[in-house]
Amino acid sequence: MKKAKIIKTVAAITIVAVISGGGYFAYNKYTLDKSREAMRTAFAQTNQSLLAEVLKTDLKSYVTSTGVVNLRDEQSVYSTGESKVLEVLVDVGDTVKENQELVTYNIETTRSELEKKIKEAEISLSNQYLSLETMTLGPTDNDIQELNRNIESAEKSIDDSKFTLANTQIKFDNQQSQLQKYQDAIDDAQKTIDVNKELLEVGAITEESYNQSLDTKKTAEDQLSTQQQALGDILRTKESNERSIATAESNLEYAKKKLEDAHIVLGTESDKIKYQQQQNQVKLGELNLADLKRQLSELVSSTISPLEGTITAVNVSRGSNVTNDTILIKVADFSDLIVKANISEYDAPNIELGQTVTMTSDGIPNTIYKGKIITIGNSASSQSAVSGSETVVPIEISVENVDKNIKPGYNLDLEILTVDKPSVLNIPVSSVVKDKETGKQYVFTIDESRNLKRVDVELGIQSDLNVEVISGLSENQKIVASPTDEMEDGKPLHSNTETNGGRGNANRANQNGQMLFPGGAGGTRSQGGAMPAGRP
Repeated sequence: MKKAKIIKTVAAITIVAVISGGGYFAYNKYTLDKSREAMRTAFAQTNQSLLAEVLKTDLKSYVTSTGVVNLRDEQSVYSTGESKVLEVLVDVGDTVKENQELVTYNIETTRSELEKKIKEAEISLSNQYLSLETMTLGPTDNDIQELNRNIESAEKSIDDSKFTLANTQIKFDNQQSQLQKYQDAIDDAQKTIDVNKELLEVGAITEESYNQSLDTKKTAEDQLSTQQQALGDILRTKESNERSIATAESNLEYAKKKLEDAHIVLGTESDKIKYQQQQNQVKLGELNLADLKRQLSELVSSTISPLEGTITAVNVSRGSNVTNDTILIKVADFSDLIVKANISEYDAPNIELGQTVTMTSDGIPNTIYKGKIITIGNSASSQSAVSGSETVVPIEISVENVDKNIKPGYNLDLEILTVDKPSVLNIPVSSVVKDKETGKQYVFTIDESRNLKRVDVELGIQSDLNVEVISGLSENQKIVASPTDEMEDGKPLHSNTETNGGRGNANRANQNGQMLFPGGAGGTRSQGGAMPAGRP
Protein backbone atom coordinates (compact mmCIF):
# COMPACT_ATOMS: atom_id res chain seq x y z
CA MET A 1 0.00 0.00 0.00
CA LYS A 2 2.84 2.43 0.84
CA LYS A 3 4.44 1.74 -2.52
CA ALA A 4 1.15 2.39 -4.28
CA LYS A 5 0.76 5.71 -2.45
CA ILE A 6 4.30 6.74 -3.48
CA ILE A 7 3.53 5.89 -7.09
CA LYS A 8 0.29 7.90 -6.88
CA THR A 9 2.15 10.90 -5.48
CA VAL A 10 4.90 10.72 -8.08
CA ALA A 11 2.32 10.41 -10.82
CA ALA A 12 0.37 13.41 -9.56
CA ILE A 13 3.53 15.50 -9.31
CA THR A 14 4.48 14.44 -12.81
CA ILE A 15 1.09 15.53 -14.15
CA VAL A 16 1.33 18.93 -12.52
CA ALA A 17 4.88 19.32 -13.73
CA VAL A 18 3.98 18.40 -17.30
CA ILE A 19 0.97 20.71 -17.35
CA SER A 20 3.00 23.55 -15.92
CA GLY A 21 5.76 22.86 -18.42
CA GLY A 22 3.28 22.98 -21.29
CA GLY A 23 2.07 26.41 -20.23
CA TYR A 24 5.56 27.73 -19.78
CA PHE A 25 6.58 26.70 -23.28
CA ALA A 26 3.25 27.56 -24.90
CA TYR A 27 4.80 29.56 -27.69
CA ASN A 28 7.41 27.05 -28.54
CA LYS A 29 5.85 24.50 -30.88
CA TYR A 30 8.63 22.03 -30.61
CA THR A 31 8.60 22.25 -26.88
CA LEU A 32 4.78 22.14 -26.86
CA ASP A 33 4.79 18.88 -28.83
CA LYS A 34 7.28 17.44 -26.40
CA SER A 35 5.06 18.53 -23.50
CA ARG A 36 1.99 16.89 -24.99
CA GLU A 37 3.94 13.69 -25.45
CA ALA A 38 5.05 13.91 -21.85
CA MET A 39 1.44 14.43 -20.76
CA ARG A 40 0.31 11.36 -22.63
CA THR A 41 3.07 9.35 -21.03
CA ALA A 42 2.16 10.72 -17.60
CA PHE A 43 -1.52 9.88 -18.08
CA ALA A 44 -0.60 6.37 -19.14
CA GLN A 45 1.59 5.91 -16.06
CA THR A 46 -1.12 7.36 -13.83
CA ASN A 47 -3.81 5.10 -15.32
CA GLN A 48 -1.48 2.15 -14.84
CA SER A 49 -1.06 3.05 -11.15
CA LEU A 50 -4.85 3.07 -10.79
CA LEU A 51 -5.06 -0.58 -11.77
CA ALA A 52 -4.66 -3.78 -9.81
CA GLU A 53 -4.31 -7.35 -10.97
CA VAL A 54 -6.34 -10.39 -9.99
CA LEU A 55 -3.72 -12.72 -8.49
CA LYS A 56 -3.69 -16.25 -7.19
CA THR A 57 -1.78 -16.32 -3.89
CA ASP A 58 -2.03 -17.75 -0.38
CA LEU A 59 -4.31 -15.95 2.07
CA LYS A 60 -3.49 -16.09 5.77
CA SER A 61 -4.99 -14.38 8.78
CA TYR A 62 -3.67 -14.15 12.34
CA VAL A 63 -5.09 -13.22 15.72
CA THR A 64 -2.48 -11.80 18.07
CA SER A 65 -2.47 -11.95 21.84
CA THR A 66 -0.22 -12.53 24.83
CA GLY A 67 -0.15 -15.52 27.14
CA VAL A 68 1.49 -16.93 30.24
CA VAL A 69 3.36 -20.24 30.41
CA ASN A 70 1.86 -22.78 32.84
CA LEU A 71 2.42 -26.36 33.85
CA ARG A 72 -0.02 -28.62 32.07
CA ASP A 73 0.25 -31.45 34.57
CA GLU A 74 0.93 -30.56 38.20
CA GLN A 75 -0.68 -33.21 40.38
CA SER A 76 -1.39 -33.22 44.10
CA VAL A 77 -0.55 -36.54 45.74
CA TYR A 78 -3.01 -37.49 48.50
CA SER A 79 -2.80 -39.99 51.30
CA THR A 80 -4.71 -43.21 50.73
CA GLY A 81 -6.03 -43.45 54.29
CA GLU A 82 -5.53 -42.56 57.92
CA SER A 83 -1.90 -43.30 58.75
CA LYS A 84 1.21 -41.95 60.39
CA VAL A 85 4.09 -40.93 58.11
CA LEU A 86 7.12 -43.16 58.63
CA GLU A 87 9.49 -41.49 56.18
CA VAL A 88 9.42 -38.71 53.51
CA LEU A 89 11.74 -39.86 50.71
CA VAL A 90 11.92 -36.71 48.53
CA ASP A 91 12.57 -32.96 48.78
CA VAL A 92 11.39 -30.00 46.73
CA GLY A 93 13.31 -29.90 43.44
CA ASP A 94 13.97 -33.64 43.26
CA THR A 95 13.21 -35.36 39.99
CA VAL A 96 11.19 -38.57 40.28
CA LYS A 97 10.10 -41.40 38.05
CA GLU A 98 6.53 -42.56 37.63
CA ASN A 99 5.57 -45.02 40.43
CA GLN A 100 8.57 -44.02 42.52
CA GLU A 101 7.98 -44.14 46.30
CA LEU A 102 7.50 -40.71 47.84
CA VAL A 103 6.23 -41.36 51.39
CA THR A 104 6.12 -44.48 53.58
CA TYR A 105 3.71 -45.12 56.49
CA ASN A 106 3.50 -46.98 59.77
CA ILE A 107 0.34 -48.94 59.01
CA GLU A 108 0.42 -51.69 61.68
CA THR A 109 -1.79 -49.80 64.12
CA THR A 110 -4.25 -48.90 61.38
CA ARG A 111 -4.31 -52.49 60.14
CA SER A 112 -5.06 -53.84 63.65
CA GLU A 113 -7.85 -51.32 64.18
CA LEU A 114 -9.43 -52.18 60.85
CA GLU A 115 -9.26 -55.91 61.50
CA LYS A 116 -10.94 -55.41 64.89
CA LYS A 117 -13.68 -53.29 63.33
CA ILE A 118 -14.22 -55.94 60.65
CA LYS A 119 -14.71 -58.68 63.28
CA GLU A 120 -17.17 -56.51 65.22
CA ALA A 121 -19.06 -55.71 62.02
CA GLU A 122 -19.26 -59.41 61.12
CA ILE A 123 -20.71 -60.29 64.54
CA SER A 124 -23.22 -57.46 64.34
CA LEU A 125 -24.25 -58.51 60.86
CA SER A 126 -24.67 -62.13 61.99
CA ASN A 127 -27.05 -60.96 64.73
CA GLN A 128 -28.99 -58.94 62.19
CA TYR A 129 -29.36 -62.04 60.01
CA LEU A 130 -30.61 -64.06 62.99
CA SER A 131 -33.16 -61.41 63.91
CA LEU A 132 -34.39 -61.38 60.33
CA GLU A 133 -34.63 -65.17 60.28
CA THR A 134 -36.70 -65.36 63.47
CA MET A 135 -39.28 -63.09 61.92
CA THR A 136 -40.02 -65.70 59.23
CA LEU A 137 -39.92 -68.86 61.37
CA GLY A 138 -43.13 -70.80 62.34
CA PRO A 139 -44.08 -71.60 65.99
CA THR A 140 -42.17 -74.20 68.00
CA ASP A 141 -43.78 -77.24 69.69
CA ASN A 142 -43.66 -75.44 73.00
CA ASP A 143 -45.37 -72.44 71.41
CA ILE A 144 -48.16 -74.71 70.06
CA GLN A 145 -48.59 -76.46 73.42
CA GLU A 146 -48.79 -73.12 75.21
CA LEU A 147 -51.40 -71.85 72.74
CA ASN A 148 -53.45 -75.05 73.15
CA ARG A 149 -53.28 -74.70 76.91
CA ASN A 150 -54.63 -71.18 76.57
CA ILE A 151 -57.54 -72.52 74.52
CA GLU A 152 -58.28 -75.26 77.07
CA SER A 153 -58.11 -72.76 79.91
CA ALA A 154 -60.53 -70.45 78.12
CA GLU A 155 -62.94 -73.34 77.46
CA LYS A 156 -62.80 -74.47 81.12
CA SER A 157 -63.40 -70.89 82.23
CA ILE A 158 -66.50 -70.80 80.04
CA ASP A 159 -67.81 -74.05 81.47
CA ASP A 160 -67.22 -72.94 85.06
CA SER A 161 -68.86 -69.60 84.45
CA LYS A 162 -71.89 -71.27 82.85
CA PHE A 163 -72.22 -73.67 85.81
CA THR A 164 -72.04 -70.82 88.28
CA LEU A 165 -74.57 -68.87 86.22
CA ALA A 166 -76.97 -71.82 86.27
CA ASN A 167 -76.81 -72.05 90.08
CA THR A 168 -77.30 -68.34 90.35
CA GLN A 169 -80.29 -68.54 88.05
CA ILE A 170 -81.87 -71.18 90.36
CA LYS A 171 -81.32 -68.96 93.37
CA PHE A 172 -82.78 -66.06 91.44
CA ASP A 173 -85.90 -68.06 90.53
CA ASN A 174 -86.35 -69.30 94.14
CA GLN A 175 -85.94 -65.81 95.48
CA GLN A 176 -88.60 -64.52 93.13
CA SER A 177 -90.98 -67.23 94.46
CA GLN A 178 -90.26 -66.13 98.04
CA LEU A 179 -91.00 -62.54 97.11
CA GLN A 180 -94.37 -63.55 95.80
CA LYS A 181 -95.23 -65.26 99.09
CA TYR A 182 -94.35 -62.17 101.06
CA GLN A 183 -96.37 -60.03 98.67
CA ASP A 184 -99.37 -62.33 99.19
CA ALA A 185 -98.95 -62.03 103.00
CA ILE A 186 -99.00 -58.26 102.67
CA ASP A 187 -102.15 -58.41 100.60
CA ASP A 188 -103.83 -60.70 103.17
CA ALA A 189 -102.77 -58.40 106.02
CA GLN A 190 -104.27 -55.43 104.21
CA LYS A 191 -107.57 -57.26 103.85
CA THR A 192 -107.57 -58.00 107.58
CA ILE A 193 -106.89 -54.36 108.33
CA ASP A 194 -109.81 -53.27 106.18
CA VAL A 195 -112.22 -55.69 107.97
CA ASN A 196 -110.92 -54.80 111.44
CA LYS A 197 -111.34 -51.13 110.68
CA GLU A 198 -115.03 -51.62 110.04
CA LEU A 199 -115.42 -53.79 113.14
CA LEU A 200 -113.61 -51.17 115.21
CA GLU A 201 -115.99 -48.51 114.04
CA VAL A 202 -119.07 -50.54 115.16
CA GLY A 203 -117.35 -51.55 118.38
CA ALA A 204 -117.08 -55.21 117.48
CA ILE A 205 -113.34 -55.35 118.29
CA THR A 206 -110.97 -53.43 120.40
CA GLU A 207 -108.50 -50.91 119.16
CA GLU A 208 -105.72 -53.18 120.31
CA SER A 209 -106.91 -55.92 117.97
CA TYR A 210 -106.98 -53.42 115.11
CA ASN A 211 -103.37 -52.29 115.84
CA GLN A 212 -102.23 -55.91 115.87
CA SER A 213 -103.45 -56.27 112.25
CA LEU A 214 -101.41 -53.18 111.32
CA ASP A 215 -98.32 -54.66 112.94
CA THR A 216 -98.82 -57.90 111.02
CA LYS A 217 -98.79 -56.00 107.69
CA LYS A 218 -95.70 -54.00 108.70
CA THR A 219 -93.83 -57.16 109.52
CA ALA A 220 -94.75 -58.65 106.14
CA GLU A 221 -93.54 -55.47 104.32
CA ASP A 222 -90.19 -55.53 106.16
CA GLN A 223 -89.70 -59.16 105.23
CA LEU A 224 -90.56 -58.36 101.58
CA SER A 225 -87.98 -55.53 101.50
CA THR A 226 -85.30 -57.83 102.87
CA GLN A 227 -86.08 -60.48 100.27
CA GLN A 228 -85.98 -57.84 97.49
CA GLN A 229 -82.47 -56.81 98.55
CA ALA A 230 -81.43 -60.44 98.48
CA LEU A 231 -82.91 -60.76 94.99
CA GLY A 232 -80.88 -57.73 93.86
CA ASP A 233 -77.68 -59.34 95.14
CA ILE A 234 -78.52 -62.53 93.28
CA LEU A 235 -79.22 -60.50 90.10
CA ARG A 236 -75.85 -58.77 90.28
CA THR A 237 -74.14 -62.10 90.79
CA LYS A 238 -75.98 -63.41 87.74
CA GLU A 239 -74.85 -60.45 85.61
CA SER A 240 -71.27 -60.97 86.81
CA ASN A 241 -71.49 -64.60 85.81
CA GLU A 242 -72.71 -63.60 82.35
CA ARG A 243 -69.80 -61.19 81.94
CA SER A 244 -67.37 -63.88 82.99
CA ILE A 245 -68.79 -66.13 80.30
CA ALA A 246 -68.42 -63.37 77.66
CA THR A 247 -64.81 -62.73 78.75
CA ALA A 248 -63.99 -66.43 78.68
CA GLU A 249 -65.53 -66.75 75.20
CA SER A 250 -63.48 -63.75 73.99
CA ASN A 251 -60.34 -65.29 75.46
CA LEU A 252 -61.15 -68.54 73.70
CA GLU A 253 -61.52 -66.77 70.34
CA TYR A 254 -58.23 -64.91 70.92
CA ALA A 255 -56.41 -68.11 71.85
CA LYS A 256 -57.75 -69.87 68.76
CA LYS A 257 -56.72 -66.88 66.56
CA LYS A 258 -53.22 -66.90 68.06
CA LEU A 259 -52.91 -70.59 67.27
CA GLU A 260 -54.10 -69.95 63.70
CA ASP A 261 -51.80 -66.91 63.19
CA ALA A 262 -48.83 -68.82 64.58
CA HIS A 263 -48.71 -70.77 61.32
CA ILE A 264 -48.85 -67.60 59.14
CA VAL A 265 -45.51 -65.72 58.45
CA LEU A 266 -45.77 -61.90 58.39
CA GLY A 267 -49.51 -62.04 58.62
CA THR A 268 -50.07 -58.37 59.53
CA GLU A 269 -48.98 -55.05 58.03
CA SER A 270 -47.13 -54.29 61.24
CA ASP A 271 -45.15 -57.52 60.91
CA LYS A 272 -44.30 -56.69 57.29
CA ILE A 273 -43.04 -53.22 58.22
CA LYS A 274 -40.88 -54.62 61.01
CA TYR A 275 -39.50 -57.23 58.61
CA GLN A 276 -38.60 -54.50 56.06
CA GLN A 277 -36.91 -52.45 58.77
CA GLN A 278 -34.84 -55.46 59.75
CA GLN A 279 -33.86 -56.03 56.11
CA ASN A 280 -32.63 -52.42 55.98
CA GLN A 281 -30.55 -53.00 59.09
CA VAL A 282 -28.97 -56.01 57.40
CA LYS A 283 -28.12 -53.94 54.31
CA LEU A 284 -26.51 -51.24 56.44
CA GLY A 285 -24.44 -53.88 58.18
CA GLU A 286 -23.33 -55.33 54.85
CA LEU A 287 -22.31 -51.90 53.55
CA ASN A 288 -20.34 -51.12 56.70
CA LEU A 289 -18.52 -54.45 56.53
CA ALA A 290 -17.73 -53.99 52.81
CA ASP A 291 -16.35 -50.51 53.46
CA LEU A 292 -14.09 -51.74 56.26
CA LYS A 293 -12.78 -54.56 54.07
CA ARG A 294 -12.16 -52.06 51.25
CA GLN A 295 -10.17 -49.84 53.60
CA LEU A 296 -8.09 -52.81 54.66
CA SER A 297 -7.47 -53.89 51.06
CA GLU A 298 -6.47 -50.35 50.06
CA LEU A 299 -4.18 -49.91 53.01
CA VAL A 300 -0.71 -49.32 51.57
CA SER A 301 2.68 -48.91 53.12
CA SER A 302 3.72 -46.10 50.78
CA THR A 303 2.53 -43.48 48.30
CA ILE A 304 4.03 -43.39 44.80
CA SER A 305 4.45 -40.67 42.19
CA PRO A 306 1.67 -40.59 39.58
CA LEU A 307 4.03 -39.24 36.91
CA GLU A 308 7.61 -38.55 35.98
CA GLY A 309 8.53 -35.02 36.94
CA THR A 310 9.85 -32.68 39.60
CA ILE A 311 8.75 -32.28 43.23
CA THR A 312 7.26 -28.79 43.63
CA ALA A 313 5.92 -29.05 47.21
CA VAL A 314 6.28 -31.29 50.28
CA ASN A 315 3.57 -30.73 52.91
CA VAL A 316 4.29 -33.53 55.43
CA SER A 317 7.14 -34.70 57.62
CA ARG A 318 8.06 -37.81 59.55
CA GLY A 319 5.51 -38.58 62.26
CA SER A 320 2.70 -36.58 60.67
CA ASN A 321 -0.81 -38.01 60.94
CA VAL A 322 -2.53 -37.95 57.56
CA THR A 323 -6.06 -38.61 56.29
CA ASN A 324 -7.66 -39.20 52.91
CA ASP A 325 -7.85 -35.46 52.12
CA THR A 326 -4.26 -34.64 53.10
CA ILE A 327 -2.16 -33.29 50.21
CA LEU A 328 1.25 -34.86 50.80
CA ILE A 329 3.30 -33.76 47.83
CA LYS A 330 2.93 -31.98 44.50
CA VAL A 331 4.65 -33.28 41.36
CA ALA A 332 4.89 -31.46 38.04
CA ASP A 333 6.15 -32.34 34.57
CA PHE A 334 8.20 -29.33 33.44
CA SER A 335 8.62 -30.81 29.97
CA ASP A 336 4.87 -30.58 29.36
CA LEU A 337 3.87 -26.91 29.32
CA ILE A 338 0.83 -25.00 28.15
CA VAL A 339 0.19 -21.31 27.52
CA LYS A 340 -2.92 -19.69 28.93
CA ALA A 341 -4.23 -16.63 27.10
CA ASN A 342 -7.34 -14.47 26.75
CA ILE A 343 -8.85 -13.68 23.37
CA SER A 344 -11.02 -10.63 22.73
CA GLU A 345 -14.69 -11.35 22.15
CA TYR A 346 -14.27 -9.81 18.67
CA ASP A 347 -11.57 -12.31 17.70
CA ALA A 348 -13.01 -15.31 19.57
CA PRO A 349 -15.41 -16.35 16.74
CA ASN A 350 -12.33 -16.96 14.55
CA ILE A 351 -10.66 -19.23 17.12
CA GLU A 352 -10.94 -23.02 16.75
CA LEU A 353 -9.38 -26.06 18.40
CA GLY A 354 -6.25 -27.27 16.64
CA GLN A 355 -5.27 -23.92 15.11
CA THR A 356 -1.51 -23.38 14.82
CA VAL A 357 0.12 -20.87 17.15
CA THR A 358 3.62 -19.37 17.00
CA MET A 359 4.99 -17.93 20.24
CA THR A 360 7.96 -15.69 20.98
CA SER A 361 9.47 -13.91 23.96
CA ASP A 362 11.71 -10.87 24.14
CA GLY A 363 13.58 -12.68 26.90
CA ILE A 364 14.31 -15.68 24.63
CA PRO A 365 15.59 -14.10 21.38
CA ASN A 366 15.86 -16.04 18.13
CA THR A 367 13.50 -18.75 19.38
CA ILE A 368 10.04 -19.50 18.05
CA TYR A 369 7.84 -21.93 19.98
CA LYS A 370 5.13 -23.84 18.17
CA GLY A 371 1.81 -25.04 19.52
CA LYS A 372 -1.88 -25.64 18.89
CA ILE A 373 -5.04 -24.50 20.60
CA ILE A 374 -6.15 -27.36 22.87
CA THR A 375 -8.87 -25.70 24.96
CA ILE A 376 -11.41 -22.90 24.38
CA GLY A 377 -13.40 -21.60 27.33
CA ASN A 378 -17.16 -22.15 27.38
CA SER A 379 -17.85 -18.70 28.85
CA ALA A 380 -16.40 -15.21 28.69
CA SER A 381 -15.29 -12.89 31.47
CA SER A 382 -14.38 -9.25 31.93
CA GLN A 383 -10.81 -8.12 32.54
CA SER A 384 -9.14 -4.74 33.02
CA ALA A 385 -7.82 -2.95 29.96
CA VAL A 386 -6.21 0.39 29.16
CA SER A 387 -9.58 1.82 28.11
CA GLY A 388 -11.47 0.37 31.09
CA SER A 389 -12.41 -3.28 30.64
CA GLU A 390 -12.90 -5.79 27.87
CA THR A 391 -14.67 -9.11 27.46
CA VAL A 392 -12.39 -12.05 26.77
CA VAL A 393 -12.54 -15.81 26.25
CA PRO A 394 -9.82 -17.99 27.84
CA ILE A 395 -7.86 -20.48 25.73
CA GLU A 396 -5.03 -22.93 26.34
CA ILE A 397 -2.22 -23.69 23.88
CA SER A 398 0.18 -26.63 23.81
CA VAL A 399 3.94 -26.05 23.55
CA GLU A 400 5.45 -28.56 21.14
CA ASN A 401 9.14 -27.66 21.30
CA VAL A 402 9.76 -27.13 25.00
CA ASP A 403 13.41 -26.41 25.87
CA LYS A 404 15.35 -25.46 28.99
CA ASN A 405 14.86 -21.74 28.39
CA ILE A 406 11.07 -21.57 28.65
CA LYS A 407 9.67 -21.67 32.18
CA PRO A 408 6.28 -21.45 33.90
CA GLY A 409 5.32 -17.83 34.48
CA TYR A 410 6.99 -16.46 31.33
CA ASN A 411 5.00 -14.11 29.09
CA LEU A 412 4.81 -14.94 25.38
CA ASP A 413 3.59 -13.03 22.31
CA LEU A 414 1.17 -15.18 20.34
CA GLU A 415 0.22 -15.33 16.66
CA ILE A 416 -2.74 -17.62 16.02
CA LEU A 417 -3.20 -18.69 12.41
CA THR A 418 -6.98 -18.49 12.00
CA VAL A 419 -7.16 -18.84 8.21
CA ASP A 420 -4.69 -20.48 5.85
CA LYS A 421 -6.08 -20.81 2.35
CA PRO A 422 -3.49 -21.58 -0.33
CA SER A 423 -3.58 -20.45 -3.93
CA VAL A 424 -6.84 -18.49 -4.17
CA LEU A 425 -7.84 -15.67 -6.48
CA ASN A 426 -7.79 -12.38 -4.61
CA ILE A 427 -7.99 -8.66 -5.20
CA PRO A 428 -7.36 -5.54 -3.10
CA VAL A 429 -10.10 -4.79 -0.59
CA SER A 430 -10.10 -1.18 -1.83
CA SER A 431 -11.18 -2.28 -5.32
CA VAL A 432 -14.60 -3.59 -4.16
CA VAL A 433 -17.73 -1.44 -4.16
CA LYS A 434 -21.09 -2.36 -2.63
CA ASP A 435 -24.24 -1.21 -4.38
CA LYS A 436 -26.32 0.46 -1.68
CA GLU A 437 -29.58 -0.29 -3.51
CA THR A 438 -29.12 -3.94 -4.47
CA GLY A 439 -26.45 -4.92 -1.97
CA LYS A 440 -24.37 -6.51 -4.71
CA GLN A 441 -20.60 -6.22 -4.68
CA TYR A 442 -18.74 -5.24 -7.81
CA VAL A 443 -15.46 -3.97 -9.27
CA PHE A 444 -14.48 -1.99 -12.36
CA THR A 445 -12.49 -3.73 -15.10
CA ILE A 446 -10.99 -2.06 -18.19
CA ASP A 447 -12.04 -3.09 -21.68
CA GLU A 448 -9.87 -2.84 -24.83
CA SER A 449 -10.90 0.78 -25.32
CA ARG A 450 -9.85 1.53 -21.73
CA ASN A 451 -13.45 2.08 -20.73
CA LEU A 452 -14.75 1.13 -17.30
CA LYS A 453 -16.87 -2.01 -17.02
CA ARG A 454 -18.79 -2.93 -13.90
CA VAL A 455 -18.47 -6.62 -12.97
CA ASP A 456 -20.44 -8.18 -10.10
CA VAL A 457 -18.31 -10.47 -7.95
CA GLU A 458 -18.87 -13.12 -5.28
CA LEU A 459 -16.34 -12.81 -2.51
CA GLY A 460 -15.03 -15.15 0.17
CA ILE A 461 -12.51 -14.72 2.97
CA GLN A 462 -10.87 -11.36 3.46
CA SER A 463 -7.75 -9.86 5.00
CA ASP A 464 -6.99 -6.23 5.74
CA LEU A 465 -5.65 -5.73 2.21
CA ASN A 466 -7.03 -8.52 0.07
CA VAL A 467 -10.25 -10.46 -0.39
CA GLU A 468 -10.89 -13.81 -2.06
CA VAL A 469 -12.76 -13.86 -5.40
CA ILE A 470 -15.07 -16.83 -5.76
CA SER A 471 -16.64 -15.84 -9.07
CA GLY A 472 -16.78 -12.92 -11.52
CA LEU A 473 -13.07 -12.45 -12.30
CA SER A 474 -10.19 -14.48 -13.70
CA GLU A 475 -6.48 -14.57 -12.89
CA ASN A 476 -4.30 -11.69 -14.19
CA GLN A 477 -7.37 -9.64 -15.09
CA LYS A 478 -6.90 -5.86 -14.60
CA ILE A 479 -9.28 -3.96 -12.30
CA VAL A 480 -9.45 -0.46 -10.83
CA ALA A 481 -7.52 -0.54 -7.56
CA SER A 482 -9.42 2.27 -5.84
CA PRO A 483 -12.66 3.34 -7.56
CA THR A 484 -13.71 6.98 -7.10
CA ASP A 485 -17.13 8.54 -6.75
CA GLU A 486 -17.25 9.64 -10.40
CA MET A 487 -16.42 6.29 -11.97
CA GLU A 488 -19.34 4.77 -13.88
CA ASP A 489 -19.90 1.77 -16.07
CA GLY A 490 -18.93 2.59 -19.69
CA LYS A 491 -16.98 5.76 -18.95
CA PRO A 492 -13.36 6.01 -20.15
CA LEU A 493 -10.76 5.55 -17.45
CA HIS A 494 -8.79 8.74 -18.30
CA SER A 495 -11.84 11.03 -17.95
CA ASN A 496 -12.12 9.97 -14.31
CA THR A 497 -8.41 10.57 -13.89
CA GLU A 498 -8.61 14.06 -15.37
CA THR A 499 -11.64 14.88 -13.26
CA ASN A 500 -10.23 13.60 -9.99
CA GLY A 501 -6.55 14.01 -10.65
CA GLY A 502 -5.56 10.53 -9.50
CA ARG A 503 -6.77 7.38 -7.82
CA GLY A 504 -9.10 8.95 -5.32
CA ASN A 505 -9.77 7.71 -1.82
CA ALA A 506 -10.02 3.98 -1.38
CA ASN A 507 -12.54 4.38 1.44
CA ARG A 508 -14.88 6.87 -0.26
CA ALA A 509 -18.28 5.84 -1.59
CA ASN A 510 -18.99 6.29 -5.32
CA GLN A 511 -22.25 7.45 -6.75
CA ASN A 512 -23.64 3.92 -7.07
CA GLY A 513 -22.83 2.67 -3.61
CA GLN A 514 -20.33 2.58 -0.80
CA MET A 515 -16.80 1.24 -0.43
CA LEU A 516 -16.31 -2.04 1.41
CA PHE A 517 -13.87 -2.89 4.17
CA PRO A 518 -12.65 0.52 5.41
CA GLY A 519 -10.10 -1.02 7.76
CA GLY A 520 -8.96 -4.06 9.73
CA ALA A 521 -9.99 -5.26 13.23
CA GLY A 522 -7.84 -4.73 16.28
CA GLY A 523 -6.01 -7.82 17.48
CA THR A 524 -5.97 -9.34 14.00
CA ARG A 525 -3.01 -9.32 11.66
CA SER A 526 -3.08 -10.63 8.11
CA GLN A 527 -0.58 -11.59 5.46
CA GLY A 528 -2.84 -11.53 2.51
CA GLY A 529 -4.88 -12.69 5.50
CA ALA A 530 -8.49 -13.61 5.61
CA MET A 531 -11.74 -12.79 7.37
CA PRO A 532 -15.35 -12.94 6.12
CA ALA A 533 -16.12 -10.67 3.19
CA GLY A 534 -18.83 -8.06 3.23
CA ARG A 535 -17.77 -6.46 6.52
CA PRO A 536 -18.91 -2.81 6.25
